[in-house]
Amino acid sequence: MVQTDKTQKSVVSIVDVLGQILYSEEILISSSILSVVIDCSGFSSGMYWVSLSTSAGVQNRKILIQK
Repeated sequence: MVQTDKTQKSVVSIVDVLGQILYSEEILISSSILSVVIDCSGFSSGMYWVSLSTSAGVQNRKILIQK
């Protein structure tokens, strides 16, 4: 979870296990609740990393896509 008192530019990206960036988008994060919808229907089944980069640092989470 990212908490902020002001609006800031951030980057959300999805990376595969080989390190290839499959998705990257600049977003604005504010003090309100943040929800980002990413269409992963074109991704193969497997493990991926979701990364959120802000001025406060980087947070990574693993996701598993199963089809």
